[in-house]
Amino acid sequence: MRILFTLCLLLFVSAQQSAGVEPSLKWVYNAQSNLYAPPLVADMHPNPGLETILSDSEARRVRCIGSDGQQIWELDGGWTMRLTTSAALTRAKGSGNPTLLIGSSDGRLLCIDAMTGTVLWKNDVGKIEWGGVVWADLDGDGEDEGIAGTESNGIHVFTLDGKPLWVFPSVADQPKPNLFCPLAASDVDKDGRCDIFGVDRMGPFRLSGHGELIWKTTPGDEFRSTAILGDGDGDGRPELYAGSMDDNALWCFDALDGHVLWKSYLLSGLDANSGSSLCMGDLNGDGTREIVLSDKAGHLYCFDSHGKNLWTFQTEQPRELAPSLGDVDGDGLVEVLAAGGDHCLYCLSPSGELEWKVATDLRLLNPATISDVDMDGMTDILVCGSDRKLRCYTLGGPCRPQLVPWPSRRFDIRQSGSCFNHRDSSAGFRVPVAASLLREGGFENSKTPAWKPETPALEELAAQRQREPRGWLLEQGDDTSWRLDKEIKLSGSSSLQVTPGQAAVVVRSEAIPVKADLRSVSAAIRAKGASTAQVWLEWGGATGLIRKDSLGAGPADSSGWKRFYTQGISPPMQAKWLSLVCVVEPGKPEPVHFDDAAVSGNSDQLPTVRPLVNQVGYDMGAPKMFTAQSNFLVDDASFELIDMQGAAVFSGKLEKRGRISGAYGSDWGSFYWSGDFTTHDAPGTYRIRANVGGVSEISWPFQIGDNQLWAVTSRPAYRFFYYQRCGMEISGFHAACHLDDAASSDGLRQFDLTGGWHDAGDYNKYYNAPYVLGLATAYSLAASLFEQQDEDENGISDFLDEIVWGAEHCQRMVAADGSVHAAITSGYGFWSAPEIETDNIPGTGDERRTQGSDTGNDPSEHAAALAKAARLTHRHDFVVTAEKALGWSLEKGQKGHCSSPLRSTCLQ
Repeated sequence: MRILFTLCLLLFVSAQQSAGVEPSLKWVYNAQSNLYAPPLVADMHPNPGLETILSDSEARRVRCIGSDGQQIWELDGGWTMRLTTSAALTRAKGSGNPTLLIGSSDGRLLCIDAMTGTVLWKNDVGKIEWGGVVWADLDGDGEDEGIAGTESNGIHVFTLDGKPLWVFPSVADQPKPNLFCPLAASDVDKDGRCDIFGVDRMGPFRLSGHGELIWKTTPGDEFRSTAILGDGDGDGRPELYAGSMDDNALWCFDALDGHVLWKSYLLSGLDANSGSSLCMGDLNGDGTREIVLSDKAGHLYCFDSHGKNLWTFQTEQPRELAPSLGDVDGDGLVEVLAAGGDHCLYCLSPSGELEWKVATDLRLLNPATISDVDMDGMTDILVCGSDRKLRCYTLGGPCRPQLVPWPSRRFDIRQSGSCFNHRDSSAGFRVPVAASLLREGGFENSKTPAWKPETPALEELAAQRQREPRGWLLEQGDDTSWRLDKEIKLSGSSSLQVTPGQAAVVVRSEAIPVKADLRSVSAAIRAKGASTAQVWLEWGGATGLIRKDSLGAGPADSSGWKRFYTQGISPPMQAKWLSLVCVVEPGKPEPVHFDDAAVSGNSDQLPTVRPLVNQVGYDMGAPKMFTAQSNFLVDDASFELIDMQGAAVFSGKLEKRGRISGAYGSDWGSFYWSGDFTTHDAPGTYRIRANVGGVSEISWPFQIGDNQLWAVTSRPAYRFFYYQRCGMEISGFHAACHLDDAASSDGLRQFDLTGGWHDAGDYNKYYNAPYVLGLATAYSLAASLFEQQDEDENGISDFLDEIVWGAEHCQRMVAADGSVHAAITSGYGFWSAPEIETDNIPGTGDERRTQGSDTGNDPSEHAAALAKAARLTHRHDFVVTAEKALGWSLEKGQKGHCSSPLRSTCLQ
């Protein structure tokens, strides 16, 4: 037996670190007393959605709550003590009627019609306070039997209609198991009949469906735990997991014969609450299941299937936590929900980091249930506790049952406590995606500085930067230790030369982010003169360096290049970044050259399809096409054009377009498809349903209409300019601003350069003339349409109003000699309301200044813009200013700016 000691040296995650979006509260149901038992969620009533069964403790009522948070029925079962246990649900063979079974502290066992709340039968079996009941098919007839495990009166089994079948132990003088936590049931030997598993104070045991003891293991520890069953390591053989309160350990037993496989120590022991809420599921996508449990002191543990502690989370207060597992936010990763005795519901990432927490009013004893209670396709979280409230939360993520490996305290509505014979969450539900992770592995680009060197020292610094490889960092060594070498190289235009010194030279790649779905990494690099070289991958996280993985060296080729490589490296669970590190130890004075570095990763991702439509819409009588992207490739794909009721009105084939690489060689990360529905011309609101390899996704709605593009885009396009206006109040945005624009570059003279438009991302005013020219050209091409838009009812098109506003600023920008003033800018450091950047009074000294020459700047665009505006408005002053600017240009021999189609309109 292998014993793993997992104390504080293991990874702890602080409960004070929080990130992520908190869930929204959909509804609250207020009960009459403590809600100790977890919510049981299933379809039990004809009402829409799923129903929730609550045990209202001191009120001694069972309640059925609808998907909208309203009560459907309640039952007073005549209980004389508080009701602390959860019900189990099955369906009758043939009729399929939903049937509940529930035990109680006063010993009464009730079977209830789940649709109506009517008692079907009852029996006295013995006290069940924190344990529970189970439905399981013990004889293989296709109908479940009811199983009640009592604290001190044995295990009782009944048929669905209430007939007693057997009691364990069957002999009066045989010791009865003390069961403080729920039983489990599973067909572990695959004979079509479930066996019963339990854990009493001395250890676990297995009963046959007829009540015979198959095995009992007594490890010498004291247990206060339930049993959960599953195939953790994926070998096809089931394990039983339970926790102890004496040695404070998680135990793993072979479920078939009961022998101990391993145990791992905890920081504290379990009690009946924490011991009732063990769970398991594949958190990290490696194909095996992790085991998650809490002790009574606020530690939540995650162990792998061999007993290694992967992480430990700790709350601020020493209170037990009750976990359940599922993708609650739709990110494709299995989160850990932990309901806490400190009143909080925690959500942890698969690596144990706090994503969010929400506070309730009093303690939570049992896990949240993960479901889609209103069947809207979105995941819901139901949790209840001592504050008498059942809360329904959501984060709006899609509900994918394949990614909910342990949705409730006992796994399923039968309360079986077993995921054995159930397909694991992510098996067959993800697609492998391979991608390059290292962008600058070829050592082709230098660190060209973005700043302009203005002194000899800065020039030398810039020259040094240009010798260094982009994407790489010198961790140890001096500036002479490394440089790009264009002479000795394996491929491309250059390699990295590293010259050893008195100490080792260490060069590392910039940190590569490690995403949660990364499953394996391979790395390689070539080196010449590498007798003193080492290469490894470094993994780091929130606590710093986690692990190093060395790259092995192969033999040198005929030209002396040696290959360092490793492949299939699994990331540490809490890794957030990795780097490729090259080290040259002191020794031979000859330099070492590195080239062709590569780091690639293999991820398991949810298969995704995204139809990308023009949300503005499509014109009738015009082409109508869209693009879809997917993270996997199949031979054929299709699409449907659907109306808002979901009915298909057109169908077509998606044409495969391949992948896209950006201007700098980086792959966009998807496969692309195109669809064409040009022939469908009926006006209306539609969506695209794209179907790729069995994965379907629906686009945002869009419209097909007459002149749709114009109707939707023309007003926002020109109103953008209105909201950028400078020198006047924009209602709802800012007061009149920059009324003192502008001073000369030396601040000694004042020019009237008010008006115009702020730049798109700041308050600076660069030359507005090109935009005036563009707007005027657009207006002249569609004047009849623009003239229909006159919101201020001044008799002039709003579009033409904007042209005039810009043209008047252009007019002010033309100096007395016909040239233009320089642009006006105060830089990029002011981030407040524009009206308080200056005092708006000319000549007080805080004016914004022109940049560069006050006059003498080329006026060609201003001349063209004013001439175009004059043709539209018939304003003579625009003509005069345009002629003045043109005269200056002709006198100086300027030929204007006609290098683009837009600017060529200056000649029209």
